[in-house]
Amino acid sequence: MVDKVLPGNEKTIEKLELLQNSIYHIENGTFDKFTALKELDLSYNNLKNITSEVFTKKLGSTLQKLKIVNGAFDSVLVLDFSNLFQLKELWLSENQNFGKNNSFTKYIFPKALGNLTHLDLRHCGITSFGEDTFINLRSLETLLISYNPLISFPTQIYVLENLKYLSLHYTNIQILNNTGLNFTSNLEKLHITSTPLTMIDDCAFCGFPNLKELLLYKNSHLSYIHENAFGYAYNATSPPLETFSLEFCNLSTIPEDLLNWNNISKFALGRNPFFCNCSMAWLINDLLSPTHSVNLTNIVPKLYRYSWQIPIVDYQCYEKPAKFYQNS
Repeated sequence: MVDKVLPGNEKTIEKLELLQNSIYHIENGTFDKFTALKELDLSYNNLKNITSEVFTKKLGSTLQKLKIVNGAFDSVLVLDFSNLFQLKELWLSENQNFGKNNSFTKYIFPKALGNLTHLDLRHCGITSFGEDTFINLRSLETLLISYNPLISFPTQIYVLENLKYLSLHYTNIQILNNTGLNFTSNLEKLHITSTPLTMIDDCAFCGFPNLKELLLYKNSHLSYIHENAFGYAYNATSPPLETFSLEFCNLSTIPEDLLNWNNISKFALGRNPFFCNCSMAWLINDLLSPTHSVNLTNIVPKLYRYSWQIPIVDYQCYEKPAKFYQNS
C-alpha cells in the first residue's frame, strides 16, 4: 500500500518514516519496490508481528537502519530479522512485552545481523538474556539495555568481541564482581547509573582492559569499592581510564590504591558522605596541594551539578563527614 501512496518514487526514496500511524498490519512484500531504502521507521504503531515476508531479502539488501519503537508485540519472538543482512542499526526500545515470560532467555539474534553495530533495547522489561542471545552479533559496538529490570551484570555480553559502549542505567543490579569469564577487550565506555548497586568487589572491572570511561553516579546505595576492583592494587595493572564518576553515591572512603590517579583526566566524586579520617588523607592532602594531581570535575547531568569548595585551612584527621563540597 505504501507504494501506492508514493507512486513513481519507490526507486529513489532512501528514508521512510511511518511512525504514529496506527498501523496494525503490513502486507507481504510492501517494501520490495523501495530499491534504495536505507532507513525505515515503524515506531509507535499497533503492529503485533513482522514476518520474513515483510522484511524480505530484497529489503534486506539495502536496509541499514530500522526503528520499531513502542509496538504492540507480545514477545521479541514475533519479529523476524533473518533477511536483514545489511542492517547496521536496530532500535527496539519501549517494547515492554519483550521480557514477558522470560522470552529473551529463548531468543537468539539471527546470523543475518552479523553487520549490526548499534542495538537499542531500552525499556523492554528484560530480566535476563539467554547464553547465546548475542552470539551472532559479531560486529556490535553499542548496546543500550538501560531501564530494564536486570538484577545482575549481563555476562552474556562477553561474546561481543567488538563491543565499545554498554549502557546499564536504571537497572536493578546490586553487586558487581569478577565473573571469571573472558575479557571484553574492546569495551571503552561503561555506564551503570541510578541503580540499587551496593558494592563493587575484587577485580570487578578486570575483564575490561581498554576501559576509558566509567560512569557510576547516582548509585545512592553504593558504599563499598574493593581496592583491587580494577586490578591495580594487587597487580599494578589497570585500564587506560580517563573519565570516572562516583558522584551522588554513599561512599565514606575511596581506596588510594584503586587506580593510578595521575592518569585520570576527569574524576568526579562530589556529593558523597566522605569521612575526613586518615584513610582519606591521600585525597585531602592532594586537594590542599597547589600542584594537586587529582583532576576533579562535574560529570553528572546539569540538573544535579554542584561546585567544589577547596579547603583553605590545613587538613586535620577527624572522624566526621567531609565538608569540601557544596551545592552551586
